[in-house]
Amino acid sequence: MTQAQILTEFQKLTMPQQLDLLQTALDVLRKNMSPSPPSVAKPSLADAAQQLLTDYQTDSELTCFTALDGEPIHAAR
Repeated sequence: MTQAQILTEFQKLTMPQQLDLLQTALDVLRKNMSPSPPSVAKPSLADAAQQLLTDYQTDSELTCFTALDGEPIHAAR
């Protein structure tokens, strides 16, 4: 069915029928735009940190700036 045919048929509906159809169409669009279900959710930041923990414990190049952790931070002016 073409867009023109759909609009022609849509105009034949009563106003309440048109509103109901539009609401249903919006519900379908919202459902299709919603995030993926939790079963296929993206890995969490905590999971990524856990996977890299060994690297941070053994590779000093990844943690060399931690020596500055206690230093005050001065904003550039």
